Amino acid sequence: MRAAVFDPTNGLHVLEVPRPVPGPGEVLLRVEACGVCGSDRQLLAGHEVPPGTTFPLIPGHEIAGRIESLGPGVQETGVLAGEAWVGCADGLKGKPDGTADGLRMGTGMDAVHAVEPWQVGDKVVVHPFIPCGRCRSCRSGRASVCPQLQLIGFHRPGGLAEWVCVPASCLVRRPAGLPAAAAAVLADAWATPLHALAQRVRVVQEDCVVVLGAGGLGVAAVQVCRLLGVRQVGVVTRRAGNEPELARAGAVAVWLRSGDGRAAARQVRRWADGGADVVVETTGQPEAFAYALDLVRPGGVVCLLGLPDGQVLLPQAKVVRRGVTALGSFGSTIVDLQWLCTRAAAGALNASELVRQQVPLAEVETAFTPAAASAGRTVVVPEEWLLRSL
Repeated sequence: MRAAVFDPTNGLHVLEVPRPVPGPGEVLLRVEACGVCGSDRQLLAGHEVPPGTTFPLIPGHEIAGRIESLGPGVQETGVLAGEAWVGCADGLKGKPDGTADGLRMGTGMDAVHAVEPWQVGDKVVVHPFIPCGRCRSCRSGRASVCPQLQLIGFHRPGGLAEWVCVPASCLVRRPAGLPAAAAAVLADAWATPLHALAQRVRVVQEDCVVVLGAGGLGVAAVQVCRLLGVRQVGVVTRRAGNEPELARAGAVAVWLRSGDGRAAARQVRRWADGGADVVVETTGQPEAFAYALDLVRPGGVVCLLGLPDGQVLLPQAKVVRRGVTALGSFGSTIVDLQWLCTRAAAGALNASELVRQQVPLAEVETAFTPAAASAGRTVVVPEEWLLRSL
């Protein structure tokens, strides 16, 4: 098969490699689409990678495809089904129409499985995080911070290829009518801010939320706020000209950050009556946390999603004196992805809004050019699927 193979010495190249064979509990997927995430760009740029990453590797963790073959034992694997957010630790449950309606989502969620085995030809989305399922984090519903977490596209081959093997336990059924490219970006670009806002921060409709950054993760965070019913959402960005796009995503205010950003910070504080209740940092820039503290109100929350390269100075005195909560959130759980798929099936979200361009696998290098690093996601698509989608 053809696959995009990366190693730090030779860079990224499309090569002929052996087609993988599914082992016990795995499926072989024919890849239909694979999103290009900010962490993929950091990988190619030589930034810090998750511990345990080995080279050469096939990157790509936002994957949608079809089941080509089943490994031993998969026929007995049930499909994650039903309303995803049930059995919450605090007894709360999201409304079927996808609105938060003042409810805070619980954390100790129990996945509901139906007896419906996977079959060859099933359309699926891949949840890219593989937890151990046994540790304290996994047992408490915090599988995204499992100490033994494996990441598809880093610890095992990813989806920038024609085929990929993944554990059947990572699969979520793709709703009928949801394009592969849109489904792929649900897996991380959407699921990461959903997990952060609904599970970690637990936003409510009355919160004033400011998103820092307007890349794929930032735009998705705005859309997630809309999905959860948050009425007052603003964006601070260095990208000029994206105001109409951000307004469509649900932002009611956009500020262009230029120079040191002080003017934009003053405008945010005036708009938010002293500062935002929640600032969602999506850029991973070294100075972003300190800047987020200028946007948040005393007693507010700074939720960190961006992954900086190297160490970041913590303005601890400012955090302490203003009583700010600094909250990190990494990845998501498969329940988050299932919930997003049900919302997409119900028409409550349009995941295609986040797909800015599709490029063929043979031209994968173009997905990592600065021009491709614009708002939204670039999705890599094998040529035959790209032709089918046109």
